[in-house]
Amino acid sequence: TAHLLNVARCALTLLDEEHPGTTVSDHVRQGSRFTSKAGESSDLTRLSNWSKLRATRQEIILHLDDADKSDPEAIYLKAHSGVVMALVPILLRNEMIGVLEIYDDQPDRRLNQDDITLLESVALLAANSIENARLYESVQENQSFMRVIINQIPDPIFIKDEQGKYVVVNSAFGQEILGLPETDVVGFSDEDFLPPEQAHWFQKLNRRMFETGQSQEVEDTFVDHSGRARNVYVRNVPLTVTSGRQRPEYLIGIIQDISERKQREKERERLIDETGATLQRTQMLYRIGNILGSQLEVQIIFERVLGHFLRLLDLKQGSILLFNRSIQSSVSEARYAVGVPVKPQLTLPLTEDRVSQQLRVNPRPLVINEPETHRLTKDRPRERGEPPT
Repeated sequence: TAHLLNVARCALTLLDEEHPGTTVSDHVRQGSRFTSKAGESSDLTRLSNWSKLRATRQEIILHLDDADKSDPEAIYLKAHSGVVMALVPILLRNEMIGVLEIYDDQPDRRLNQDDITLLESVALLAANSIENARLYESVQENQSFMRVIINQIPDPIFIKDEQGKYVVVNSAFGQEILGLPETDVVGFSDEDFLPPEQAHWFQKLNRRMFETGQSQEVEDTFVDHSGRARNVYVRNVPLTVTSGRQRPEYLIGIIQDISERKQREKERERLIDETGATLQRTQMLYRIGNILGSQLEVQIIFERVLGHFLRLLDLKQGSILLFNRSIQSSVSEARYAVGVPVKPQLTLPLTEDRVSQQLRVNPRPLVINEPETHRLTKDRPRERGEPPT
């Protein structure tokens, strides 16, 4: 923009609630008396035209010859041998999120309508770029959250696309079935890991599900990466994410080892119920990965996830806590008491919370059945369980 307009200084300042503004980009022409303020705070509220800019959301052009010499803008221009400045608001959903600042020191320089049109286009492009960056960051964070949750499910789970490639696997599938980390499985297909005959059988089964759109339930003998034969129960379920699409886009697979249960056919109904519950959790988690980017209230998201799991487990009370590195504490993001959400007001310092200390050393699921006597909770058995008053 600075080169296109041939100006001495072009700066992009973003606004936020905590600071009047932060200059994130600042180009200064060599030889100019203007200086770059990239990375510095910029208090735009001190400008005499600030109120007008906020109220009208229209660009403001100021030429030194026409300005009140006592205005901060005129004083700044004169101190840097400038002759003209422009303030162009950056709008996102009709809210001002930043300002594009233009300064020039060429004698008799005046900004014409073509210059203003170009500045408005640059401001619009900047707004779109900022929104895309924020959405991308939100999606990345929430996909990481989804992966953390799905890895807590002990049953091997995988999701394939129509080409038969794995797009999501949990740690139980990667490590117990294939003996590989998840990153070495995603993007590959069965033929990359299994004997040709077995891979062909799975591919044929998967193609049938995509063609019919019907769930599949299969009992089979599977040889894992260690060479041990397992009797497994596999359920494949179609998943459609795009609204209005008839053909499934993905296949969700859940594997349960029934080697020991094979001899107890009377437990078969319970096995199917457990697999169905696991399927409900998995479907919900995968759909979360597609909608989180559009959610604005993080606490509402956490409450929905927590409430869903508590209902599946037939529990009335629970919490989701995230570790806050800045205060070295576990902070509750969502809580349920007697089956309803309550305001999360629980903060547990790491130095005092033995449960969090244990999980940081060994990040695996931890079940404490008797908190009154367990070594990690006996000193403060009710700290996590007491609902806020």
